[in-house]
Amino acid sequence: MAAPLRILLADDQVPWDNDADNQRTKEEIRREFAIAKPDVNVDRAFAADYRWFTGLLDYLERTRYETVTCARTFDEAKKHLENPRDFDVAVIDLSWWGDHTLDPGASNRQGVGRDLLPEAMHAHRSKIPIVSLSQNFSDDFELMSTVVERGALPLLKSYQAVGYRALYAAIQYLTKDRGSSKVELFISHAHEDIDLAKRLVRAIDVGLHVPCDAVRCTSVPEYDFPPGTDIEQALRAELRGAQCVVGLWTPISTKSQWCTFELGAAWGLNHKTLFLSHGGETLQDPPAGFRAIQVSQLSDAGQLRRFLHEIQKITNWQLKNIPAAESELEELAHFARSRAL
Repeated sequence: MAAPLRILLADDQVPWDNDADNQRTKEEIRREFAIAKPDVNVDRAFAADYRWFTGLLDYLERTRYETVTCARTFDEAKKHLENPRDFDVAVIDLSWWGDHTLDPGASNRQGVGRDLLPEAMHAHRSKIPIVSLSQNFSDDFELMSTVVERGALPLLKSYQAVGYRALYAAIQYLTKDRGSSKVELFISHAHEDIDLAKRLVRAIDVGLHVPCDAVRCTSVPEYDFPPGTDIEQALRAELRGAQCVVGLWTPISTKSQWCTFELGAAWGLNHKTLFLSHGGETLQDPPAGFRAIQVSQLSDAGQLRRFLHEIQKITNWQLKNIPAAESELEELAHFARSRAL
């Protein structure tokens, strides 16, 4: 039996655990609607939303046995989405009328949920699949197009019972290829370059708080595959789930079929890919398909420091000991220069 899906439900009208917070949400909506939607009966609309979300939580948790975490404020949802290691999928509402933490009267409350989506599908890939909910999808195709362009799946919020099934079907579709991989950073390299790979992984581990099993570097002990692993299956799952792929671009790796396969997968999945080069003029540029990417030189400590900063920004791993990491990177640069002689 598969493990329960871990669902982030981000919506200001998910019922709170106490009446006082629920009443505060309703009064927030009442104040906002007095300006934006004066014809709406707030008590009736709030009661309908309350029943719908109560039924949805019951459906997901007790009927489908999934695990749901609720985010009822924009900032809480944003924090989860920026570091979503605990979730398999997010369900995000676009309108946040009842969020008491937003500025009163803000004109964008009806669509503020768009700010939780990636800026553009090709520029910033979301770390988890997203279902975007809105009642406005029934007649606002511009809004629907914007959501799709940002890499989320738009779904009309339906108050009919079938709405639960439709939402769950969307969740299942987006998570059908879910694996158990925890790998966030995949280092593609030739096993003959183990000395370079080992120094690189050590610098990353010293400088950043790396979650358990979040780095795969197959030639380095503790970062390689455990005994009995189906390597081909594991590679597919880990490359699919990784946030970033690093290519150690050396005269040896350019001839490696495995490196070609791994980098090709990264290109096909549109993953963020970084290159560290160790070689002559022919290795100044990355392979075909990545030519727009700036390559960092393993022999240049300054470029290695910027590389580490980029890894931290992509993964959102917290800083640990940057001076010690910079010392490790200096040694890596020195080793790369000596090996080139």
